[in-house]
Amino acid sequence: MAKKKVEYDESSMKSYSGTKAVRKRYSMYVGIGESALQQLAYEILSNSVDEALGGHADRIDLKLYKDNSISIRDNGRGIPYKDTKGEKGKPISACVLAATSLHAGKLYCPLH
Repeated sequence: MAKKKVEYDESSMKSYSGTKAVRKRYSMYVGIGESALQQLAYEILSNSVDEALGGHADRIDLKLYKDNSISIRDNGRGIPYKDTKGEKGKPISACVLAATSLHAGKLYCPLH
């Protein structure tokens, strides 16, 4: 039996934005398995380093445990928690926004 021909043209294209894109194709952003966990740990450590380079922290503690877990702690400013404006101006906790939205947060990179 012949396969049914499926059209593929501009009307077939889909675009996902924001967190929907991450939920749909999460491995594009953080990988799969151990490499994903390593990437997430790198991102957290990078945030701690940004705090230190910006003069907001002078201590970063990184612990690796026997069970392959990791903890990262700094004495920086932390993540704001009060409400801010989210998508379409709706109020959302700044902490939730930082943890669930792409590219959320104050942009600071002393190396750029």
